[in-house]
Amino acid sequence: MTQNVAFTTIAVSYGRPVARGRVLFGALVPWDSVWHPGADSATRVTFSRDVLVEGKPLHSGEYSLWLIPREHAPWTVIFSRAAHVFHKPYPGARFDVLRVDVTPQQASQMESFAIYFPSVLRDEAEMRLHWGTTAVPLHIKAPFQPHE
Repeated sequence: MTQNVAFTTIAVSYGRPVARGRVLFGALVPWDSVWHPGADSATRVTFSRDVLVEGKPLHSGEYSLWLIPREHAPWTVIFSRAAHVFHKPYPGARFDVLRVDVTPQQASQMESFAIYFPSVLRDEAEMRLHWGTTAVPLHIKAPFQPHE
């Protein structure tokens, strides 16, 4: 799926695991361990231009996406330059390009894992990772301005 934010295209390619009544976080997905949000091949996010994620710079390019869920603390979202990998094992910190901490939110039940953009306004957007009753919001700013 793709989302345009100002002059930047954000493309996300991912598999959608299904909850099937299972306890997700803290059980199926252990706390404090690197987890791949998706199924099968690692979730890939491509930015056509440089962006800011949670206020931190991320160059244009293709990345795999990883999370470290925590029970009582913000979660860590990891962008890895090892873009074309399987969902296990985590390729390792040496490939990390950016790590940001975000606070998950309680949300309505989402049976199949989803990544979507509930808010896009001018050059800013929220990309939300949502499974079960947990949503992880990522604030993205796409500040590119075309030359006049």
